[in-house]
Amino acid sequence: MAARENNTSCQVASMPMTEREGNGSSALGKRNLEDFLQERTRNEKSTLSLPMPFLNIDNCAENAVTTEGVLQLINILDLPRTRTCCRSREISLPSFTLPLLHIQQKDKWSCGYRNLQMLMSALIPQLRSDHPYHQRIPCSLRRSSVGAAVPIASLKDLQKFLEAAWKVGLDSRGAEHYGSKIVGKSDEIGAVEVNSILTFLYIDSVVVQFIRTAESREMLGPFVWSYFSKQTGCECKTEHDSATAAERLLECAKNLAKKDDADGDTVCMCPLVPLYLQWEGHSVSVIGIRKLSLEDVQYQLIVLDPAKDGGKIHRTLSGAFDLRTTLDAIVPLVFDMRQIAEKDCQIVMATKRPLTKEKINDFRERVNAVTAERQTVIKHLGIVEGTASTPTAN
Repeated sequence: MAARENNTSCQVASMPMTEREGNGSSALGKRNLEDFLQERTRNEKSTLSLPMPFLNIDNCAENAVTTEGVLQLINILDLPRTRTCCRSREISLPSFTLPLLHIQQKDKWSCGYRNLQMLMSALIPQLRSDHPYHQRIPCSLRRSSVGAAVPIASLKDLQKFLEAAWKVGLDSRGAEHYGSKIVGKSDEIGAVEVNSILTFLYIDSVVVQFIRTAESREMLGPFVWSYFSKQTGCECKTEHDSATAAERLLECAKNLAKKDDADGDTVCMCPLVPLYLQWEGHSVSVIGIRKLSLEDVQYQLIVLDPAKDGGKIHRTLSGAFDLRTTLDAIVPLVFDMRQIAEKDCQIVMATKRPLTKEKINDFRERVNAVTAERQTVIKHLGIVEGTASTPTAN
């Protein structure tokens, strides 16, 4: 999908790998590392046990394949200069800290929905029981009991949430673009729509834009590194909303561009939620980042791509000990940032922090968004700051 800018002037663990297809079939993957994983788990003194997410694809309507255990396998590999959802420094967190599904699309249009489902598979199990999300969703998406798997919204559920978000006044320009109707349609969605769905569900999220200028686009890699290395501290220890956290991460990103690379919160054991990354034509879920060397600030992203076969990725990671280096095992997950160096990109960053009704009302007037190197973007667009066409106002 074409990334739709937030701009009024231009709308531009269980450990076994389980593959589940939308036709109701399932297959159990063979794993070389299972004994190693079990031994490591026994030796870990502290693990954060989160309920597993579950996407109901027992009918053909969902048209997707889910794979469990990819992040857990990445987490046990020796990957230098790498940060992930469960590794904010060189030493990783316990291997069962974050349940996360890889969801493979079986069509050419649903990547936005699939990446949102992947984000939610990591986020929803971490929400407190009193989070207003649980009251917003229908009963079919609520946990049946303590310890039960956490249902993740289907594609049709997400479409219903998006229409409901438009109905209460969120993203009026998007509603106009889609004619306020999307349920049952094969229309692609992007970062702004993902943000609208999360906002409707009382989930705090922000769209971070890397657009229009080289200065803005070059901040993408340092921003992602700052996020996964917890440069501004852990969410559990701060009261920052997503927009404030994003602004602080952008400040850290500027320092990284100057090679000032101090570790962030190296004590907290909380896992991070994947980042939704959108550009013209596709989106992926960013679950980590790797710095190519200590001397420069070039990065490779580690992503879950809904267009790729999660089962094959799992089997490659499982055979890591048979490869020349463990870096070879993550090749299917590595995303070369040169592919999007000259493209406008948007990230959706979500937090476990609940939104209030008052805050949701605020977002009826504007999309919650920040722009990297905002002043250079304003200058590029020839916008007088403070007018209605400022990039961070919709």
